[in-house]
Amino acid sequence: IGGAEKRFAGLWVDLKRSGDRDVHLVVPRSLFDELVRAVDLSHLASFVDQATIVEDDGQNTMRKLRVTLSWLRVRHPNAVFHFTLLPPTLIGLIRPARTVYTVAGSTLTGVNWKGMAAIGSSVALAARTDVLDEGVANMLRGLFPHKREHISVTPNSFVDLETYQPAAVKKNRLVFTGLFSREKQIDRLVDCLPELDAGLRAGGIASPEYRFMGRETRSPGVAEAVAALRPKIDVQAGYEPNPIGTLAEGKVFFSIQFTNNYPSKALLEAMACGCVPIVTDVGTTRKIARDDFAHFVPREFTAKDLLPGALAALSLSKPDFEKRVATMRQFCAQNFSLASMRAYYQGLWAQAST
Repeated sequence: IGGAEKRFAGLWVDLKRSGDRDVHLVVPRSLFDELVRAVDLSHLASFVDQATIVEDDGQNTMRKLRVTLSWLRVRHPNAVFHFTLLPPTLIGLIRPARTVYTVAGSTLTGVNWKGMAAIGSSVALAARTDVLDEGVANMLRGLFPHKREHISVTPNSFVDLETYQPAAVKKNRLVFTGLFSREKQIDRLVDCLPELDAGLRAGGIASPEYRFMGRETRSPGVAEAVAALRPKIDVQAGYEPNPIGTLAEGKVFFSIQFTNNYPSKALLEAMACGCVPIVTDVGTTRKIARDDFAHFVPREFTAKDLLPGALAALSLSKPDFEKRVATMRQFCAQNFSLASMRAYYQGLWAQAST
């Protein structure tokens, strides 16, 4: 499940739990079933009566979604429609004065001309556009100067600090969670493993283990690549709907995106679970990671770049490690609250309805 899906599902659950009956969720069945499997989103099932679940079956999903949205638009003529990930013009149902559109990617690199046309036309027509990345926002403002004041940057994500907590006993575990894509640089990380593992062992780290959790984007994928490294290296890769247990026992987390690590939901969850982050120093990453608890590496990192941070984190004494964890969790609590994100989106919806 991507960060955008988790952010908005979590926001909706929070609104429902607070008694808000005006905000409705429209979601495909396949995504809903995945969301409710996540421990921190299990409350979704309690409010299923206030959601519209579109039964999807591959090729007909878009058609069914279009029919559902058309029906909802007629039934609720004054409603604001907020599209996340899916450009509203792609489905042909935009209502300019009452549409909010979220561009949830940290980059538009790799988007083909059809995708760019759908994104651009949606930005041009929507009442408000919410953009995850500052660089993407500036590009869109340049393309659509008349919409400059209507394009805003997502101020923060959030993490549930009660659900995501460190385990009492930690292992010498290094973790990655996220889509197994080139943007996430998982292939570069896998290439670094032999040298990184040798360096950790030479530095006195006993039994380092690596756990990569995510969805494959091609075949053969990451699972096949890491299988070739075993049994010399203790590494596993595959999809895991609930990574909390693996994160909670980990000590190091890799957030090594090519373009930007802000505001990565996966990174926040790892920090809440007490994993010291190793992050690429790109984009606005320093808004989500600080020098007093994170280790920064260059965009095109090597094993030699990863080793000092990993070795330092795994070599910390128990009191020093716990102090680092407390610093991270306090940072998350102060800067990535659900209340702040809720206020931002409620503001966008209010602006689009006036």
